Amino acid sequence: MNTLLLEDEDFTSAQVAVIRGWRAEHMIATVGVSTGSVIRCGKVGGLLGQAIIRKRSAKQLVLECTLDSNPPAPSAIELVCALPRPKMLRRIVRTSAELGVKRLVFINSFRVEKSYWQSPMLAPDKLREFCIEGLQQAGDTVMPEVTVQKRFKPYVEDQLPGIIGSKQAILGHPRAPAFPPSAAPAACLLAVGPEGGFIDYEIDALQSAGFSAYRFSERVMRCDTVIPFLIARLTGN
Repeated sequence: MNTLLLEDEDFTSAQVAVIRGWRAEHMIATVGVSTGSVIRCGKVGGLLGQAIIRKRSAKQLVLECTLDSNPPAPSAIELVCALPRPKMLRRIVRTSAELGVKRLVFINSFRVEKSYWQSPMLAPDKLREFCIEGLQQAGDTVMPEVTVQKRFKPYVEDQLPGIIGSKQAILGHPRAPAFPPSAAPAACLLAVGPEGGFIDYEIDALQSAGFSAYRFSERVMRCDTVIPFLIARLTGN
C-alpha cells in the first residue's frame, strides 16, 4: 500500500480522519507507523496529500490530513474484456486500476464458462475492493467504473457503437495483421478475448461494431498478462 485511501465516512471533520479495522492494523503492523509518522494519503474521488498520525491505539489511528494534490491523469485506454476465470479477475481489475484505466467492462463470450458468472468475485463490493487495491498501489484516487454485460449480442450490437464514438477501437487478436507502431491512438477502446480467444462470430460482430483487429506479438498470452502488455504497447510506456 503506497497511498492510504480514505472514504467520506472516515472523516470526522474537514482535516481529521479516523481509520479502524484492517487498514489501521496494516498501517501499524506492516507499515510500522507511530504517533507523529507522516504517510501519503488521498480521498476516494478527491485529492492526494499527506497525513500525520496524531493518535494511535491497537486498532485505530487518528489522522490529520492535508490534501492538496491532484491524482495522476487517467489512461486514455478503456477496456472491454471477456470475463476471465475468477482467480484472474482480481489481478485484472487491480492491474487495470494501477494503470489508470477508468472504464472496464467484462462481457460474455462462447468460451467463457457459465460458472464464472456465479463467482462471488463479481459482487460490487468485491470489485470495488480490487479497484481500491490498485489505486492505493498507484497513488490514485479516481475510482474506475467496472461493469458486467452477460449478453454478448445486445451489448456489442446496441451499446458498443455509441461507446466507441470518436475513439479508436482495437481488438487484440493473435491471427490478425500486425499492429503498425505508428498507429498508437490518442484514445482507445481495447477489447481482449477469453482464453482460447473470441470465436469467429464474435470477432465479426466486434468488427461490425467498429473494432479493428491487430496482432501485437507472436506469443499467445493469458488475459492477465496480455492486458498490461497491450496497454503498455498502445501508450508507449
